[in-house]
Amino acid sequence: MAYVRGYFAADGCMIKNRRGAHFTEFTSGSREFPEVLIAHLRHHGVKGGYIRTKERGFDLQFSHRDSLALYWLMYNTGEDVSLFLPRKREKLKRGIKVLNLTNAAVA
Repeated sequence: MAYVRGYFAADGCMIKNRRGAHFTEFTSGSREFPEVLIAHLRHHGVKGGYIRTKERGFDLQFSHRDSLALYWLMYNTGEDVSLFLPRKREKLKRGIKVLNLTNAAVA
């Protein structure tokens, strides 16, 4: 999961849309990369996710429930979970807490 964590640090974010929904997003210039990433994450238990086409690239988006699963995969499993960009982790953590999930879930 170190690679996914690094990709999130570079090209990922937690977003609140106009309707107030929070979701996690990864951006890519190619369509193939998000397709491979979503397959990898589904193999590790992330159920959803969809690819949205933009004018100049693609976004891989995950709902709030999948954002929680991503958080656990990126920051609590795998090799060397101490390597991460603190501001990105905190932004994802705050977004998840806003969704009324328990504090223990994102410790």
